[in-house]
Amino acid sequence: MKLGADEVVKFDLSDSATWDAALDGVSVIYSASLDPLLEGHLTFSKELGKRAAQIKHVVHVSCMGADTNTASYDASQHASRAGAGIPLMLQHYWMGEKALIDVGLNVTALRNNFFMNHLLKTDCENIVAEGWFSNPLGNMRNSFVATRDIAEAAAVVLSEGPNLHSNKFYDITDPAPQSMAEISSDLGRAMGKDIEYRAQSIVDFETDFGATRAEFFEYLTNGFYTRCSPDFYNLTGHKPTSYYDYLTTQGASG
Repeated sequence: MKLGADEVVKFDLSDSATWDAALDGVSVIYSASLDPLLEGHLTFSKELGKRAAQIKHVVHVSCMGADTNTASYDASQHASRAGAGIPLMLQHYWMGEKALIDVGLNVTALRNNFFMNHLLKTDCENIVAEGWFSNPLGNMRNSFVATRDIAEAAAVVLSEGPNLHSNKFYDITDPAPQSMAEISSDLGRAMGKDIEYRAQSIVDFETDFGATRAEFFEYLTNGFYTRCSPDFYNLTGHKPTSYYDYLTTQGASG
């Protein structure tokens, strides 16, 4: 079996009029709805539940720790700031999973760590022009994830099907957690020049990028995404992509 586009049909989570045509003849769903589309996803999940005899498997992109809304399994330990809550984004990922589970579908969740391509997306100009980047992560090591690995894990799960993967929840991470000093070293090695990491307070980071991004970075700063998972290796038979490999090798889409 090969995965790929054989037919393209209009589908819009915010427009239920597109759902019947999009679901015609479909038995497997790859679900990767973005956080701003949560309400549409919740409503669409109910529609899929009505078609449980038709829909044999749903593979859903989620977030590591979504099942308990905190990877420490203790909500009170989440934040370093008094009164700060579990990131809303993480709560939404769990709501997205739960909506599919509650309607009785065969679900596989890929619970991914923080995307490598999101880590420095606000710093590209500084890195290229001035050779530095800044964020609050400092010495805390995090096991980021390459989106190419998420796609590969999804392809395995979709190809092998619900008999092997129904009601399974896989944490997808890179092979080793890294600090920002180690990230800057990989960047410098890949670019052939020195790249400097400049520590930033979470308060200044929130001023620059807003509360939603800041509360998720605080989650990373407190060490909840430090651990690595063997799930990608167990699915694919090879180690996941390191940050340096992500910078220097092409994936299927570049």
